[in-house]
Amino acid sequence: MQTLKKYLESNGIIYEVRSYKKPCYRSIDLLEGTDFPKSWIVKSIVLKADDRFILAVLPVDGWIDLYRLKEEPGVRNLQMADESELASLFPGCEFGAIPPFGNMYGLEVWVDPEVTHNEKILFKSGSHCEAIVMLYTDFERITGPRKTALSGGKPWL
Repeated sequence: MQTLKKYLESNGIIYEVRSYKKPCYRSIDLLEGTDFPKSWIVKSIVLKADDRFILAVLPVDGWIDLYRLKEEPGVRNLQMADESELASLFPGCEFGAIPPFGNMYGLEVWVDPEVTHNEKILFKSGSHCEAIVMLYTDFERITGPRKTALSGGKPWL
């Protein structure tokens, strides 16, 4: 979390940290005690595209459409990253609490267009007990995400 805070501050980002008394293992639980709209919550999914990793950022109730994403330019093989790969890619982050800043870890960031309509985004900060709220425009400015439809089709879960 400290690395993420430093990253945001070094980029001039104004953000709010939200702390939770009990762990929020499900992203939807981040709404507890707020009047934020559900659409603000985003989740991060790590994909392995050929020989590189991609961090996909999508709405909390969205799912990855692997079939459609295999049609994206520059992608031949696409699959979900496995747990063993996540631990080495995101040191210091709890499993299932990856923040949407793949660029901090050398990963390309893809964002679903549904997320781009939000004034703000709310996401896990690397911990199940803390989250961050910030302007979507600031997120886009510092990540430079590729905008592509990520969700739809058949759920992968």
